Parts: sequence; C-alpha cells; structure tokens
Amino acid sequence: MLSGPECLKKIFERECSCKYTYLFLDNSMPLMSGLDLVKEIRNRDIDKEHEELMIHIVSGGISQSDRQDLMYEGVRSIIMKPVPFETMKKLLM
Repeated sequence: MLSGPECLKKIFERECSCKYTYLFLDNSMPLMSGLDLVKEIRNRDIDKEHEELMIHIVSGGISQSDRQDLMYEGVRSIIMKPVPFETMKKLLM
C-alpha cells in the first residue's frame, strides 16, 4: 500500500518505459485522499500520457458528494469493500 505522494511518484517519475492501465485507490489513503490524488493525476497529465488510465476507487464508505466529484474527475468506478473476486475479474477484462 502506498501513500498518495508515493503513488504519484510511481506514475510520473517511473524509471521504466511501462505504462499503467489500471489504478485501484482507496478514498482514505495516508497523506492524501483518493479524490485529491485523482485530481493531481489529471492536473499533472498535461501531455495526456495517462488519459487512458482506468482509475477505480475501492472504499468502505463514501459520501455522495465525493462520489460525484470522483466521477467528474474521470474515475471509472467506485467499488464498495469487500470486493468480490468476480467483480475484480470483470473490471480487469
């Protein structure tokens, strides 16, 4: 598990040429909320290199206003914990 700033570093300061396809975030992470992290990813992605990044929020509970804000920022889905294996399988196909 990474904090928000550690996640940003992995995405934007990577040492390999790999490109992430999926990102699963908790809305309650150390140092930065999932919403703040999604906003920061979208703000930093000026060249649209990560435009296709499919971001999914996994949460034990989330307010309706956070849900709306996350979807506005381009989150693909919001999944409530515990996440059934079949749900994860569908998201990755």
